Amino acid sequence: MKQKFFIDILLLISMIKLISLFSIDSTKRFILDDYGRYSIFHGANVVIKLPPYLPTLDTFDYQMSLNTEHDLYTMKRLGFNSVRLGVIWESVEKAPGVYDYEYLDKIENIINTLGENGIYTMVDAHQDVFARNFCGEGVPFFYVNEMGYDEKCDASILTRILDIVGVCKTLSDFDFRYDENGLPLIEDCVKHNFQDYHFFAGFSSAYRNFYQNKANIQEKFVEFWKVVAKRFKGNKYVLGYDLWNEPIPGGTMENIKNLIPGRPDVVDILPVYKKVNQALREIDPNYILFFENTPVPDTIPLFGGLFLGSMAEKPGPDEENQVYNFHSYCCLSAADTCAHGEATYDKSITVCPKFHTNKFKKEIETATNLKTPMFLSEFGACSDSMSCYNEIISVMKITEVNFISWSYWIYKPYGDHTTSAIEMVSYEGIYNDDGTVQNIKERGLSRAYVMYYQGLPIDLKYDGDSETDFETSFEYHKDITAPTVLYYNKEFFYKYGHKINIINDETKEDLIKNKSVTYEEISDNYINIKCISLENNTKVRIIFKAKEED
Repeated sequence: MKQKFFIDILLLISMIKLISLFSIDSTKRFILDDYGRYSIFHGANVVIKLPPYLPTLDTFDYQMSLNTEHDLYTMKRLGFNSVRLGVIWESVEKAPGVYDYEYLDKIENIINTLGENGIYTMVDAHQDVFARNFCGEGVPFFYVNEMGYDEKCDASILTRILDIVGVCKTLSDFDFRYDENGLPLIEDCVKHNFQDYHFFAGFSSAYRNFYQNKANIQEKFVEFWKVVAKRFKGNKYVLGYDLWNEPIPGGTMENIKNLIPGRPDVVDILPVYKKVNQALREIDPNYILFFENTPVPDTIPLFGGLFLGSMAEKPGPDEENQVYNFHSYCCLSAADTCAHGEATYDKSITVCPKFHTNKFKKEIETATNLKTPMFLSEFGACSDSMSCYNEIISVMKITEVNFISWSYWIYKPYGDHTTSAIEMVSYEGIYNDDGTVQNIKERGLSRAYVMYYQGLPIDLKYDGDSETDFETSFEYHKDITAPTVLYYNKEFFYKYGHKINIINDETKEDLIKNKSVTYEEISDNYINIKCISLENNTKVRIIFKAKEED
């Protein structure tokens, strides 16, 4: 079965040409591939937050591998054509100015292997809780020490008040043991919810010092990114660079104004993005910059979620390739929504759909104002439960109709020590412990869709609550010579076969019958649809349905 699958994939690759070097249509707000096809990406995060910062590559296991056979087989079967791959600052810079190029060699090998199988990589400078100094990952610990941070809750009157009421915390409030570098041991860190560490005085002040560029920390961040950009410049499998995962405001324990929604984006985060972007454009003028706003306070976890802040401008001028990416977790609907790792079943069918609807409404408004495509680079982080399925589906229904690309958190657990799902971390990936794919994840994440359009997408909608029957239309562009590529999960959803109709959406003429369009099943899960004798700007509609058992 797998051998046949990989033969099919080789055929697929030959048909869709893997010479990407993607670009942006800012007017229509889509990512374009090298053929100019309007592209939609589905995939998962692969982020290893602790040494050696790499997945295992030799043998398959459900926790840590990115094995070139089993894992790639699963990704393609689920319709994944992208991965958000963590390349953490501390994993690259081992000492001040000393970069681990052998590590980047291994990362490049992973990117190339994925790319050779039709899976493109967003390179993600991941961080959680800023650094290992505070039980997280991100900034190298030696730079955090050089930059300095507050060890006590005494930086301001507000900090002292927060200390008295038990909100402000210090490292000494936790019974941590420490390693030879003075960093808390991971086995002690995971005894607490990592969200608690966002209330460290040290964490808040370290971010403050980062934005104030103490000890020239921003220039060091820029140098890290320059090393990465030089290594991957021209790599046809790199989708782009996510400059900084979930940037958090600094100095939140000292001044209430730092918690005003939207203010940290403009005052603190955007200037850093601009500085990094300016440096990287000198290396690679055409790279795609992925940029995020701050999750909090732009989203406030009260009353089902308040969406009050956003990015007011892009890091670069309009002519540069830029994508607005964001995260959507129902856990931010209220402080207690994920008290046990994920929403309860009742909340997953009441609170979560409303949260995601309102969250996406705000983010779509932001991306529209910025004139950028959108990419949901994290959601999920939940177990093999109906609660998880409900949350996934509430996200899928919004991304589908709005042509928003996405990346599920996370492909495998990879020893994730900074997650709200710490109580069930072994199951927040897509696999069971016997190596099979979780039914809930496959059902939710592998719905049929068009990943590459031979023209401008117009609409996509599923038939009511159907998980199989959908239709989509696009405006054919004659200058695009590569075919539309439709993915569907034959084994899971279409075991009795499928029916497809392709019509002129205005005249209702059958385009397969009159041979204006060719239709070819190039593997069990992929279909090529190529317009060959149509007028430019013809509206083409694809109607795709599952056959019922005879």
